[in-house]
Amino acid sequence: MVTSTIETFGQIDIVVNNAGAIIVSISTLSNFVGRLSFGVIYDKFGSYIALLINLIMTMSALLLMTVATNMPFFIFCILMLGFSFGGLLVVFPPLTSQTFGPKNLGMNYAIVFLGYSGGAFVGPRIASYFKETTGPFTTAYISAAILTAIGIVLVGLILYMNKKKQQSQDSVN
Repeated sequence: MVTSTIETFGQIDIVVNNAGAIIVSISTLSNFVGRLSFGVIYDKFGSYIALLINLIMTMSALLLMTVATNMPFFIFCILMLGFSFGGLLVVFPPLTSQTFGPKNLGMNYAIVFLGYSGGAFVGPRIASYFKETTGPFTTAYISAAILTAIGIVLVGLILYMNKKKQQSQDSVN
């Protein structure tokens, strides 16, 4: 949702004239830094913790965008979103391998990546719908933050289940 409409967000919600290229460039650079950084975060903390950090950053940035009223704060939100979005694409391939095994990784990741593709298709349409019906993109940001919160809960549930599984294996051994 954000990647394809980032320039429009700034122009409509912050009234930033002729700054679209700068906003897109900032998002792209933070995406690059996020990819590098989340490789380190993944290696240091593991797959689900890296994903959890990523989703919390994304949700925070989306919620902060609902109150962004000036260019510096809006750019801060874009930096956070770009950083976390870049990191997401680093976390998912090894997480897919860890979850389903290395056999058929290409096909398994292709299936996992369908979620991204679906979001890339539906997200901008949802943002446009909210823009047309409510005015600013605030409702779109909140909706995306709610979906991200659901992701956080699901990752937390996976972490809990993995911990319980590990404890039961440890007690058997």
